[in-house]
Amino acid sequence: MPKKYKWIRIYEESAEALDKRLKQINQQDLKKLGIKKARVPKIEFTKFLFKNPIFISNQELKQLAKKRGSKLC
Repeated sequence: MPKKYKWIRIYEESAEALDKRLKQINQQDLKKLGIKKARVPKIEFTKFLFKNPIFISNQELKQLAKKRGSKLC
């Protein structure tokens, strides 16, 4: 049975950063690990990022809140 996919919306800059990092992983990092013929698919990389917790500092959270126009207490 085929897998079902859903689309996600992300900023264009984020998509470019994701593509750049994935390209670096496939071209450099895997070779450094001794894996020559394999590559990481973009969908698997994105799935891994969304499943695992990402830690954000307090300062980064404040900056994100200010961008949305929120008032800080």
